[in-house]
Amino acid sequence: MKKSSIVLSLSGVLFSVALLGQAQSVKAETSQPAIEVKQVENNVDVSTWEEFKEAINNDTVTDISLSSDITMATTESITNLSKNIHGNGHTIDADLHQLYFTKADAVGLMENVKIINTDIYGLLWSSHTANITYKNVEHTGRQMIYLPEGKLTLDGKVSSVSTTEEVYQGKELEVKPGAVINFENESTTIPAVHMIYSKGILSVGKDAQVTIKSNTTSVLGGTNFSFVNEGNIVATSADDRGINLGASSTLELKEGSHLKIHTDDTVYESILVTSGNFFVRKGATVEADSNGNHSTIIAGKEIVFENGSNYSITNHHAEGPILGGYATTAHVTLDSPTGYNLWWIDSVEEATPEEVIAGPVKSSFNISGYTHTGIKTTDFSSTDSHFETTPFTNYGKIQGGSFVDDGIVIEKPVFNAVTDQDKELTGTGTPGATVNAYVNGDLIGTGTVDSEGNWTITIDPQAEGTKVDVNQVVDGKESEMVSQVVTHEEKVDAPVFNVVNDKDKQLTGLGVPGATINAYVDGVLLGMGTVEADGRWTITIEPQTEGTKIDVNQVIDGNESEFVSQIVSHLDQTVNFFKTGYWQSYGLILEGSMDNGNLDLTNQDAVKKTLHLTAADGTEVGTIACANQDWYNHGVFNGYQGIIDNTLLGGLEPGEYKLSVTLQVGDFDETQDLNVTGSVRDDYQHVFTDIEETTVGSHTISTLDKDGIGYLVVK
Repeated sequence: MKKSSIVLSLSGVLFSVALLGQAQSVKAETSQPAIEVKQVENNVDVSTWEEFKEAINNDTVTDISLSSDITMATTESITNLSKNIHGNGHTIDADLHQLYFTKADAVGLMENVKIINTDIYGLLWSSHTANITYKNVEHTGRQMIYLPEGKLTLDGKVSSVSTTEEVYQGKELEVKPGAVINFENESTTIPAVHMIYSKGILSVGKDAQVTIKSNTTSVLGGTNFSFVNEGNIVATSADDRGINLGASSTLELKEGSHLKIHTDDTVYESILVTSGNFFVRKGATVEADSNGNHSTIIAGKEIVFENGSNYSITNHHAEGPILGGYATTAHVTLDSPTGYNLWWIDSVEEATPEEVIAGPVKSSFNISGYTHTGIKTTDFSSTDSHFETTPFTNYGKIQGGSFVDDGIVIEKPVFNAVTDQDKELTGTGTPGATVNAYVNGDLIGTGTVDSEGNWTITIDPQAEGTKVDVNQVVDGKESEMVSQVVTHEEKVDAPVFNVVNDKDKQLTGLGVPGATINAYVDGVLLGMGTVEADGRWTITIEPQTEGTKIDVNQVIDGNESEFVSQIVSHLDQTVNFFKTGYWQSYGLILEGSMDNGNLDLTNQDAVKKTLHLTAADGTEVGTIACANQDWYNHGVFNGYQGIIDNTLLGGLEPGEYKLSVTLQVGDFDETQDLNVTGSVRDDYQHVFTDIEETTVGSHTISTLDKDGIGYLVVK
């Protein structure tokens, strides 16, 4: 295990005392001899199950960073209060084992990891109060996470396909603003999100995108439950109810939010808030449709569609009402500045409404019951006399707000061309409008048009040939879609851009021979250059002030790379950087720079640089005189090229040898360990550890990065 940094791993499932005992028994039977931890750092890197297990059991370790995939062999308990797992894109195969906190108030983070084969508790869980965050997590297994007394926070992109029980079971769930969440459960009896605890909380942040696909209820909440949506939710339930909240609960859709919910069940409703409240605030949108003989939306205190809210409620059942009251009478407010579109109970599939009530219109009444024959309405009042006198049970579909045509046409946004390299969709639209992007009807991103009329939506790159549809929404009213088909574009890698200080008169780096290099400051072109045949490029500039951010990209056949940046530093101390390394028939070539802004390095003959090779016991086994180069700043000989020849390498004993470099000029003489951090992959091996392993004589020579210092390993 090596020093590093991390975040916590979790995943949970339905709690069972019997299973917990079984898991602990498995742990006792399969435990292995302890792996010696050679350091007691808070942060460790692990590459094997044994190292991972030791880090889990070590109370001094708070952060675990994976450097390879891990398959668990036993269930382990966590006895400290903080355990964070940074997956770095790797996979944890739980193999039906668990990690669980034994103490209350534990805090954890699971980040950038794929989790598979969890049991019905999940990977990391707790039966106590706990705060766990999942950020950029992909899960498949019997259940994702179980936190009956805890809180789960979702951030970034989180997906789960749970095959046996719920995706999440717990007391509190927070979806961070902008998060993209996809939940799917395959159980036909257990809801996807199971929060049947008193005073539970589910909150969805602004611009978050939550998709839930369930074979049964999508969200099940307990009594006094609070469900607040500020983002975008799409929930589909094949059976039972879509959202089912216990007594005295509240479901609130805040301004700018969108809830689209569909249920296929032939009896039950899409939304039930027993003896509770359902609020659709100004600027919020709800699309609810059901197929049961129960009302599509049922609550027991208040059902409120505020002035400026947008709603479309449909019951496809031949005798299905749209609103109902349970277990107590609900007071309904239907406000719409644009009027109502109304369909009778037997004509909801028709494209044209049976009745159109001109806006503005506001109606209110009390409602109890939830079937066509059982519903009773009292205290009915409306600004429209016809609606006031028509039995409400006649209607199987109602629309208000932006769903009613008021004669205002929202113009389509301008949507720029898209390639399979793009991570953003861009275009122009009406300032303040919300722009939505879809693929095959699924929302892939949302953005807002800025005051200049421009919009940007961050996406994952789409495959060539994919059709992307975009519209804009103004005051809840949607424009028609405009589309782009994704085209193929050859990816251009970003160039290597060397560090810059406030005395440099050149920008330097490496790129693809023949490419054009552009340098910008604050979007203004600072200079241009061309990559030479040896892969090096240079741009002459005026020295820039400390703190200036310089952005550089390269262009090949009109295709631009992403930008890479450097912040101009004031070089008042000595620094060195590894630049590139490669093998020749006669030995290993290492190139880099060593510089100090207070030194005059313009006289090539006065500057001396030396590479050193030092054994583990401190003995220097190699001293290599380097050739001075001004590759990185014309006329300033801060660069070097050193050749570690095969004769020296072939005579080394097996072991690790540290590299260091010395700069001498005048009375100045300083030696530093070879700095191999901050390198970039390219055709050359600009990442020190990417230099290929090579056989020299009877030895194999490879490179090693230890905390940013370069080593050669001889085997």
